[in-house]
Amino acid sequence: MSIFTEKVGMTRRQFLKGSGMLAVAVIVTGVFA
Repeated sequence: MSIFTEKVGMTRRQFLKGSGMLAVAVIVTGVFA
């Protein structure tokens, strides 16, 4: 059970990091556009 929650936490963290990077990319392109 703890292994499953750890996996979910890792995927959630990776998703948050990915969405954050995407938001930064959108902001940067919007500024330079």
